[in-house]
Amino acid sequence: MNEDLSGSLYMTPTVFEERPAIAAYTERVPMVREAARLRVGTELCRAYGYCYEPSQVPSYLDLWEHMDWQGDGFRIPAGEKVSRLGDYGANDFFSSISACRFAYSIFEHVDYRGNEYMLNAPCSLSYLAGMGWNDKISSVINWGPAGPPW
Repeated sequence: MNEDLSGSLYMTPTVFEERPAIAAYTERVPMVREAARLRVGTELCRAYGYCYEPSQVPSYLDLWEHMDWQGDGFRIPAGEKVSRLGDYGANDFFSSISACRFAYSIFEHVDYRGNEYMLNAPCSLSYLAGMGWNDKISSVINWGPAGPPW
């Protein structure tokens, strides 16, 4: 994902010229600021067109083995985090994510290290391969109602 960089990339969906894009940063703070800026009901949902109202989706986060929410699933309740998906036989296993009411972060490595992707909108991700994240999630946080540390 970042072969030319020595450190991690911190990513979040954004909008560039009214079109969906992924913003990538070499430091976490700017990524978190961008995620906070693009909240539900803003340009992010208009550009992506597949976000839901928070009340329409569950508070838990579901990760799925295959694209389009197929195969075995793994649920992370609101406010919970899993530092080692491998402890559950699910390291580098997931290919899609169902919409969640709260912000969440997925991480490339265990213990919330490596590349991070934060989504701060109730949107589904049906095809992680298209973003370079297929079978690469090793830890995850469902930030819950308190949200991430903005």
